This record gives sequence, C-alpha cells and structure tokens, in this order.
Amino acid sequence: MKASLIIFFLGLTISILLPWSIERQITAPNFEEQPEQIPRSRDKRLVNTPALAEQPHFELAVEIGAELSGACLQDRDGFLWVGTYGGGLYRYDSRHLKRFSSSSGELTGSNVTSLYEDADGVIWIGTLSGLNRYDKSTGRFSQVPIPAGPHHTGKAGIWMLLGDENGLLWIGTNGQGLLKFNPETNTVVSYRHSNQDSETIPHDNVYKISEDHNGKLLLATFGGGAARFDPATGKVDLQIRTTDGLSSSQVWSIFEDSQQILWIGTQEGLDRFDPQSRDMTHFPYEPNNSQTLGGPVVTSVHEDREGTLWITTFNGDASLSRLDPDQGSFTRFGPTPGGLSRRGARTVFEDESGIFWIVSLDGLVKFDPHSRGFDLATLGSGLLPIYEDHAGTMWLGTIAGLRKFDRKKGTAIPVADSQLKNQLVSAFAEDSLHQFWIAVYGGDLLHFDRKSEQILTRYSHDPADPESIPASNCIRRIMEDNLHPGSLWLLTQGGGLAHFDTQTGKATRFVHDPQNPASLANNTASYGALHQDVDGTLWIGTDNGLDRLPKNASKFDHYWHGAQKSGGLRSGVIQSIHRDHKGVLWIATSDGLHRVTDEEQGIFERFTVEDGLSDNMILGILENEGRLWLSTANGLTAFDPTGKQPPQVFGREEGLQGDSFLLTSFHKTRDGEFWFGGPRGVTHFRPEKLKANDYIPPVVLTSLTQAQVPMPLDSAPSRVHNIELAWPKNYFEFEAAALSYSMPGLNRYRFKLEGFDTAWFESQDGSGRYTGLPGGQYLLRIQGSNNSGLWNEKGVSLGITVHPPFWHSRWFRTLALVLATVLISGTVRYVEVLRYEVLQRRNAEQQRDQAEERMREATKMEALGRLAGGVAHDFNNLLTVIMCELELANLQLEEQPIEEIKPALASIEEAAERGTELTRQLLTFSSNRSSNRQLINYNQLINETLPFFSRVLGEDIQIECDLADSLGFVLADAGNLHQILMNLVVNARHAMAEGGTLTFATFEQTIPQSEGTPERPAGNYIGLSVRDTGCGMDEETKQRIFDPFFTTKRNGEGTGLGLTSVKEIVELHGGFIELNSAPGTGTCFRFLLPRTDCQSIEQPPRQAHSKPQKGTGSVLLIEDDRGVSKALRDMLERDGYRVVEAENATKALAIWKETPSHFIAVVSDVVLPDLNGDGVVEKIRAERPEIPVLFISGYTPKQVQLNPSGSGPWKVLHKPIQRESLLSALTELLVESDQQVIS
Repeated sequence: MKASLIIFFLGLTISILLPWSIERQITAPNFEEQPEQIPRSRDKRLVNTPALAEQPHFELAVEIGAELSGACLQDRDGFLWVGTYGGGLYRYDSRHLKRFSSSSGELTGSNVTSLYEDADGVIWIGTLSGLNRYDKSTGRFSQVPIPAGPHHTGKAGIWMLLGDENGLLWIGTNGQGLLKFNPETNTVVSYRHSNQDSETIPHDNVYKISEDHNGKLLLATFGGGAARFDPATGKVDLQIRTTDGLSSSQVWSIFEDSQQILWIGTQEGLDRFDPQSRDMTHFPYEPNNSQTLGGPVVTSVHEDREGTLWITTFNGDASLSRLDPDQGSFTRFGPTPGGLSRRGARTVFEDESGIFWIVSLDGLVKFDPHSRGFDLATLGSGLLPIYEDHAGTMWLGTIAGLRKFDRKKGTAIPVADSQLKNQLVSAFAEDSLHQFWIAVYGGDLLHFDRKSEQILTRYSHDPADPESIPASNCIRRIMEDNLHPGSLWLLTQGGGLAHFDTQTGKATRFVHDPQNPASLANNTASYGALHQDVDGTLWIGTDNGLDRLPKNASKFDHYWHGAQKSGGLRSGVIQSIHRDHKGVLWIATSDGLHRVTDEEQGIFERFTVEDGLSDNMILGILENEGRLWLSTANGLTAFDPTGKQPPQVFGREEGLQGDSFLLTSFHKTRDGEFWFGGPRGVTHFRPEKLKANDYIPPVVLTSLTQAQVPMPLDSAPSRVHNIELAWPKNYFEFEAAALSYSMPGLNRYRFKLEGFDTAWFESQDGSGRYTGLPGGQYLLRIQGSNNSGLWNEKGVSLGITVHPPFWHSRWFRTLALVLATVLISGTVRYVEVLRYEVLQRRNAEQQRDQAEERMREATKMEALGRLAGGVAHDFNNLLTVIMCELELANLQLEEQPIEEIKPALASIEEAAERGTELTRQLLTFSSNRSSNRQLINYNQLINETLPFFSRVLGEDIQIECDLADSLGFVLADAGNLHQILMNLVVNARHAMAEGGTLTFATFEQTIPQSEGTPERPAGNYIGLSVRDTGCGMDEETKQRIFDPFFTTKRNGEGTGLGLTSVKEIVELHGGFIELNSAPGTGTCFRFLLPRTDCQSIEQPPRQAHSKPQKGTGSVLLIEDDRGVSKALRDMLERDGYRVVEAENATKALAIWKETPSHFIAVVSDVVLPDLNGDGVVEKIRAERPEIPVLFISGYTPKQVQLNPSGSGPWKVLHKPIQRESLLSALTELLVESDQQVIS
C-alpha cells in the first residue's frame, strides 16, 4: 500500500513539474509561411484545354426531395443555395446537402422563391410567407418583418429579390407590387399598378426582376407583360405589352444580353426585343420542329461566357435549349438517363468554375465542361470489336449483334440483315479493295455489303476441305496481309492461324504441332493479338506466349518459355501487340505491360501498377503523341514511356463508360479519335482535346464539433477565425469542403496543426480530429484540391488557443514545487527504508530457498543413507558368515594342514576384507559417525601420513608441502581425517596416471560476517588443500563429483562413495569443502574446518581388552539370519560353549522360560523380525537382571540406539564379526559379571 502511494505521488509530481521544466513555447505560426509541397496523388491535368463541347453531357448531380422553385445562388464563399416549394432551403458544399426550413425554426415558410447575397455577405431569403436573412457573421437565420404601408400590408408573398449598389433591396411580390426596402432604416416604399398612370408598373404580380446595363430594373409580371423601371424616378419608362408584339402577358423571365437586347420568356415562347428599334422577334415552340424551342413556357434565359444563350422551359419536349443567334435556330437537349428530364427546368446559371447548373424540377443538373472530353454512347449491351471503314462509318460488334453508329445522334443502329441483328460479332476488317469482312461466333467469316447491309458470302470450316478456314469458336482478329493485298490473316480461338485468299476463298493453316517445335505455340488466341511489321514480319499473341513468323517463312520463333525463362516476359497470355512511332514493340499481357528491348534475344522490360498503371491486366494499346493509352480491367491509363509525365488514371468518375473494359474492344480512327468499349457501352474521345479543370476551389470550414456536438460559435464555421478550448475539452473535430463541383468525389484534402504536427495529413473527405492537446496556441491549416489535383495551397486557417488545466497555473506550480520538495525528501527516505526492507526480505527468501534446497538434499542423502545402511547390514551378515567360516577353516588347517587350499582361502579372506572396507564406507555414508574427536594440527597430521601416502602414490608422483607456520587446531576425529586424505590422495593418483605433483598446503582463513553464506558460514577456519597436476574435470563432472555412487574410474576400480563420504565428514565437523578444477589444469580440493581455541580435550579412558579365553556354559544365541547363526554357533562351540539357537524373539523367549537359569549369557541380533533385541533382553532380565548380553548388529553405532534394562553388563559387537573379537567381547562380559570362564 505504501509503495502504491509513493508511486502515485511521484507520478503526480512528475506530471506537474516536467511540463514546467521543459515547457514548449507554442506561439501562433506565421500565416504567410509557405505550406509543404505534397506530391499529387491523382493529377489529371492534361496539356490542351479546348472550348465547350459540342454535345454537352448532363448529369443529375444533386437530388432533392422537393420541387425546386428556381431560386438559386452561389455565394461568395462558393456554397450553392437552392430554394424549393415545400422543402425549405438547401445548401450544397460538394459533399453534403444541408437543409434549413420553417419546421427547424430557421425560416418563416418552406416555399423559398428567391435568394440574394448583399455586399456584407448577408443572404436574403424570400418566401411566400415573408422575408428572412442569414448572417454568416453570426451563423443565424432571422425573420425580417416588412413594415406595412398605405399601399401594402407587409405580409405579401415574395417572388423575387434583387439588391442594388446603394444597399437597397427590391422585392417583387405576389399581388402587392414592387417594394423598395431599406434594411438600414427599416423603411419600405411601395410601387403599385394604376390603370390611370402609364408610368406605373404594369401589374402588381411582379414575378422576376433583373437589371439592365444602366442599373434600371427589368420587371416580368404575371398579367401585365414586361417593363423597365427607373429607380431614380420611381417610374416606368418602357412598357412591353402584347400590343407591342409580346407573345403573352404572362411573363416568366426577362434578361438583357451583352448586346443590350432584351430576351423575354413568356407563357407562349421566347421574345427578342430591341429597346432601341422596338423590334420584336418571336421564337415559338413547335413540337415537330427540333430546331425550335424545347417547350412553350420559357422560365429563364442565360448568356454564357461565349455569348451563347441557354433557355430553360417546361411543358414541352426538352427542358433546355441552346440558341445560335446567327442562325436563329435552337438545339434541344432532351431527356437523358441520369440527366435532364421531360418535366422541365426553372433556371440555368453558370458558377464561378464555369459549370452550368440547370435547376430542374427533379434536382440540380449540371453540365461540366471540365469533366468531359469523354463522350459516352450507352449501347445497352457489352461491346467487343470496334472498326472504322474508309467512309468513316463506325461499326460496333455488340453482344446483341452488329450495330452501325450514328455520330450525330450518338446512337447505334442495328443493321438490316436479320442474320446479324442478334449474331455475336467477334472481328471486323476492310481490305484494300474496300471489301468488308465480319467474323461471328461459331467460326464463320462473312463478306458483307454495307450498302444493302446484307451478307454476300459466308465462309465456314469444311472438314473435308483442308483449304477451308480452320474450325474454331470464333475468329478473334482479321488483318489484311500488307505483302499480299486482298489476302487476310485470320487469328482464331481454337483453330490457330490462317492465311485466307479472298479471291479463291482458300486458306493456308498454321497450327500447333507437338512434334514440331517450330510450329505455332498454341491454337487459341483468346484476345486476337496480331501485328504485322512493314517488312511483313508477323507477331502473334496466343494463350501460350508470343510468336514471330518472319516474312515468307513457315517456322515460328517462340518468346515464351515460362515466367522465369522468358527474358522478363511474365505472362504467356498475350492480349495486345503494338509497335509505337519509334519502332518499339509493346506487348500487353495478363500480368503487366512489356516493352521488347531486344527482339533477337527476347529481352523484355515490365511495367505494372507499381509504375503507376491502373491494373496489371492490360487489354488494349493505342498511341497518341508518344503516350500509350491502355485499357485495363480497372480503368484507363495514359502512360508516357519516356517517364517525363507521370501515368494518369481515368475511371467512371471521370466520365468513362465504366472502370473495366473488354477484350479486342479498342480502336483508333484515321483522324485520331480513340474508341474503347466496355460492359456499359463505348467511350470515345480525342486525347489532345481532353480538358483539365484549372479552377482553384475555395476551401471553407463547414463544421466544428466536440464529441460530434456542434460547438457554440458566434458565427458560421466558414466565418470562424479563432476558437478557444478549455481543459478538459481540449479536443475538437472539423469538416471542410473544397467548393469545386466538377467531380467532387475526386476532390482531395490535407491538413496540418502547426505547433503540434510535423507533417501534413491527407484526407479524402475533408474531416479530421484532434484530442489531448497540450496548452498553447496552434494554427489549423486545411488545403483542398479539385478533381484535377490542382490545390488551393492557401486554403483556410483556424487559430486555436488551448487553455491548460489549473495545475499548469503559476500559483499551483509554486505550491506544487514546495509540496513536491517535501514529498520527494520524504519519499527518498522512505524509499531507502523500503529498499533495505526489500533487500532483507529478498535475503530471507534466498536463505529460505537455500535452506529448502539443503533440506531436499538432506532428505535425498538420508534416503540414500538408509539404503546404504540396509545394504551394509545385509552385506555384513554375509561377511560374518564368510569370515567366521574362514577362521574355522584356518583353525582346522592348523590341525590338519592342506597346503593346496591355503591360497584359495587367502584369496577369500582378502575379498572379505575388501567387502568389509566397502561396508565401512557405506556405513560411514549412512551414519556420518564421528565419535572420537580430538585436537588435531593439520601440519602434524600431514607429516605423520606422508610416508604412507608415498607408498600409495608410487615413485612417478612427487609430493610437495606448503604448510603454514603457527597453525591452529581443529576438533575432529583423526580417523575421519585420515579417511578424507586417503580418498583425496587415491583420486589424485588416478588423475595423474602418467605422473605429476601432489601438493599439500595448510592455511588459516577468516570469513567475515558480511560475506557469510549458508554454504560458507562466517567464522575462523583452518584449511587444508590437496592439489594435483592431473587431467582436471569439466563442468558436468564438477557438478556431480560429490553425488553418491558417481565415479569416473573404470568399472571395478571405485565405489563412487569416496568423495561423498569426504563431503559428509567435512560438513559433519561444521566445515565445508571447495573444488577448483578445469580440463588440463589439474584439481584442487580445499576443506576448511572451524578453528578451536581449546588447548586440550578430555579423552575417554581406554578399556583393557580381555584376552579371549575358552569357556563353558550355555549361551542363548538369537539371530534371524541362519548363515550368521550357524557361523557364530560353530565358533562358540569350538571354544567350549554350548549354544542354543533361536531365529526370532518369540522362540527365544519360549526357550528362556523353560530353563532361565541354564544360560550364562545371551548373544542377540539387535534387529529381529518380530521384536528387537533390547525388547527381548528386557523380558529376559525381568527374571535375571544380572545376565550378560552381547548385542550384534550390521548397523553403525549411530543407528543402533540401545538402553537395555537390568544390572547385567552388555556390549555391542558390529558385523562382520571375527572369532577373536567375538570371544574377547564375550569373555569381557563374563568377567565383568563374575561368570565362570575356563582358561
């Protein structure tokens, strides 16, 4: 808990002080700084920009769910505003359409009839319910009550609004005349019609108002015709009535052109009026004459920048017409899918970028001169081959049959021959004799008469005629042989290649022959890729690679040998072949465009989407002015092989028939027009006349929100220049719009928050978001581009001030510094205490882990000890039998010598002694006994044992001593130390098989308390080291050297218990042993025992051993091992004793109860199967406490814990037992108990 609090306060302190100590000085960046240049990702600007297209393409760009009233406006920011009947007001920003209405509280009514923007940027909205205004500086709508006057109520419906240079607002009303409204003084002057005054307005229903070149007002009224009103006099100075030739008194529009001619749209057509000559020309709507107006009701007239007049109408055949003033004829633009409708239009206007907007009854329809150099013919079905004949007629092979294209109407007409109306056409060609050839699906070749549109001859495959055309699914390509005019090359799908003589109707076939490597690579050419050079060389693209057929040859050269062996050609599916104006051969494949760099060696260079292509599936190649135009599966790519111009990509958004094209569907006409076909029809254009959009769009902010909730702003987002954010609301979202309406989906955006961002971020929708802004000043810069990638690099900027949280204030920081100083000083102290506690705890845990490890080791050693003890016990029983029997045999040999068996007995005795030594080591390991400790000086110990060690080591090993002077004493068992040294010396001898040096050294060492560990406890020690120059040990051997039964000696030379016993003895004496060894450097064992300050130690008195004597009397022998029992019995009986045997305690007690006074002594094994020896003795001594007892055991004294009852003497004799020791022990007991012993 304390540690958590410390961490919390430290984190708080750092969060407060760190920003203070390294605070960034964020200031408002320079507004004039040039923005970073970002590569344009989609630049479509082409070099040439022709004038307005002859055949405009109209697109319904904005659909609105209400009928448009004709009120429209592009304000100074670039927004488009549109009024409706019943739906209120809409604002369009190229991305979003936003609605304002009476239901949401912005307007007084939902029938918006007129819009006007004044010099201050205020938008005035006229509705049939009154006047409203939208102030961008406040971002709010408000109702503007019109004061009532003597001649008006102030509540009339409004038809038209127009402002003048004096700031006055002229209002055309529905039935209350013309109003002059002064917004500054809130005063109104009313102008009404009077039949008695010809200088008054012609009618009180003023529908339209426009301005002439002198600033006078042109009025269109419903019922009174048209008039010109002079604002200076307040009178009409020109009346235009039906008596003057006006076609109708119901006037919908009035307009003065650049030649000061008035154009008046009425209920009955269009009238041209010259105010100077008062000449009137009427242009009526004639339904059956397509060169007249598109409809009778003329709602608006607009003069474009070229001086052309555009007229909107309804109730006719076309909603839009274009007038050629010189010819006096009209061009109608009738209904088109996704464009103009038959319902009619209310007005037309041209925005700042030159886009024409037609306010139709269905929505906003646009004609965009920047988006169309592409002409689209919708065929209703997919298009395959395209061909232009010598007369300039375009022939289209559609999925629905053969079509002839009418360029004027832009439509495809089916041919007359019924066989071709629904026949799938696969290829066209016209030969030099002007014969026209058509290939159809099924494989037939047709000779076609274009005049009659009938088939003249059909050529089919005849299996019986080898000179007939080949059998195939279809002929994919027909091409005249330039070496043999009148002959055709036919490339098929499934039938290979054929050379066809049009005069004889005979064909020479070239097919794939698996046995002929020089034959055609494949019989299938799905894409009809075929090209013939000027010299007659033929290039063939099949579905299995590119082939070349030299002039007049019959053997083909192959360029396809797999993707890895074709010199860079990555696909065997060849889709088009083209040789450019420089003579370079280009191959279109299913995996990229390939340029042949070496035709003889077959070396290719590949271009893919990574090089700017729109797709790797290249279908067709056409060339214009050095650039290759590629039809692909994902758009059209203009590719410059020189790399001077980046690749340009065009798709459906740019006006193509779609994003994908079809195989064999590409053609270049003789005058350079490109035709590309696809699933939706055909796109045709002239590359040099493609026009780019050079309009730099204004960029405006359209939304500022926090967590998607609009910010409380004092003005419209487009008018906001600075905002302030207070913590914790240090975040915001924004949206911006580039007001280019050409192809708004291709507009791009980028933004950067100066003072925070280091780079520009691109956005497709003009939106962005920032969160967690530190306190400071920033500048948000937003840039936008049009569809051609032309950027408005000034864009829009927004200053942002972020107020820091209170803990960044000066007073809080001062207080925090004081508190932090106190907190840090206390924390440092606490951390030190905590660190000490952690170290103590860590040490305790380490000691606990080490203790647990020692406990596990001790448990393991204890288990091994028990095992070793058990083995030694059983082995001692066996050795007892062997040794006893040997002694008996030797005694018998003394009486009756048999020299032949003495060596055998000696060998048995030697083996028994080795077994005795093994059991001694096992028992030492199992019991760790050390019963006879005395003061020992290491120097004296070594000097006493050196002669013995010299004999053990041999003459080839030299002994050296490095003994310390004035060495202290240790308290130890001398026998144990001799055993340690003997084990180490023997191991050294085995390590130095080829001789060496063995060095004994003694030393004193003190381990300070700070350096003590459980393995090396602190204290004063006397050390002894034994170092050899032998082979040494590796790490694996060192890790296991003290493990029981581990040995590196050969089988039979070691037990694996020597060093284990050494370690156990050293640790039993309170010391430790260290090992230092490496392969090839020898080994050094150092064992250290605690130094003792005692000068002497009381030794137990030595007991005099009685000489073994023969005796008499009965002895009760209790032993469960029959072999041991027999051996002991034989030895005792040989020396005069009578022996009664019992193999367990139960039988022994039964014998004892029968004659308890018969026995002079009891000899019993300590461990019996049913009751241990001391338990038996306890029951025996219950009757005779004085009887002597000799215990025998195969275990160590430490393992044998006896305390027999009774007053009689007792003794323990350890196996293996020899005769002398047995008789001596029994004699001692009998002497001590005053029993009879026979000498």
